[in-house]
Amino acid sequence: KETQSEIDYAKRIEYSILSQDSILGLEEIERELKLQNVIKNADNNKSKSNKNVSATKNCLTYIIDGFIVKVGKNNLQNEALLDEASRTDLWLHVKDYHSSFVIIKTENKPVPDSVILTSSEICAYRSEAQNGSKVQVDYTLKKFVKKPPKSRPGSVIYTDYSTIIVTPNSH
Repeated sequence: KETQSEIDYAKRIEYSILSQDSILGLEEIERELKLQNVIKNADNNKSKSNKNVSATKNCLTYIIDGFIVKVGKNNLQNEALLDEASRTDLWLHVKDYHSSFVIIKTENKPVPDSVILTSSEICAYRSEAQNGSKVQVDYTLKKFVKKPPKSRPGSVIYTDYSTIIVTPNSH
């Protein structure tokens, strides 16, 4: 009986996860699972400001082939995404144009080319090059993205990047 009850709960959680249309809903499920001691409650973000945490909740979020992809809609969200990203997450930005920052949460797993392609199309769509047909999107590990001292929000420099050419698509 106890095992069947646990299986039923897991199926309800699975359905809840699959029916979500926002990261906020997924975070609520995560909070539930932590309260139920189903997953470990390791709060590694104690040093992050609440402003950045709330800013990232307003970002666009996609799930592409199992990878969480977050898209900033303004400079403050871009900064918050960058602050929240781990060193091994992928960061994307349109080359030579203003664009959203796009973060692919890697969880230390290799990212398939299809995820990079789709994320790059979204990045291109969320840029000044939105109406272009061959838009160059740079991508690199977050550890190669630096914020220059005293620079304005959303300003970064980056190294060790690759470039992909895409047609913008909102997906």
